[in-house]
Amino acid sequence: MVTALGWAATAVGHNADDQTASHDVVMTSALGPSSDTLVLSITQVFFPGMSERTGCRMQITARNQSSSRISMRALVNTFDSAKEAVDTWLVPTGDLKPGEEVLRIYSCRTAHDATVSEASPYAWPQTCVIDGAATSPCPVTLHVSSSIAAPPGAKEKGEGH
Repeated sequence: MVTALGWAATAVGHNADDQTASHDVVMTSALGPSSDTLVLSITQVFFPGMSERTGCRMQITARNQSSSRISMRALVNTFDSAKEAVDTWLVPTGDLKPGEEVLRIYSCRTAHDATVSEASPYAWPQTCVIDGAATSPCPVTLHVSSSIAAPPGAKEKGEGH
């Protein structure tokens, strides 16, 4: 995925491919696999020359790859290299028609991993809205793709992956 924000991290001479940890996870709700699929992409980018909190942005994109309208929330958590919690966001998708996507951008602190929690009573997989009807548990399959970039200079400091 190439974005203007992704360029900002690369523009300072760092090879983004050498500083990312990517993984794909397919998560299914309590109802099991579903033909309704939502793809959640999590990307951390940095703006050069700024402090961590000012220059770090977490981009979370939700794309509806089903034939139904889907509205849900996902509880996204990030962790540092010691597996300590760094940030948490309850990310709303809004009402997504088939094929639509939405981008949410949050300020962040440096993270080394991101996950989608299944524990929130207000988010997937406990609840969602499909074609206007509230559903619990949510029958949507969530495909999560995470690419957490190390901050510029992390390799030199021995903090990279």
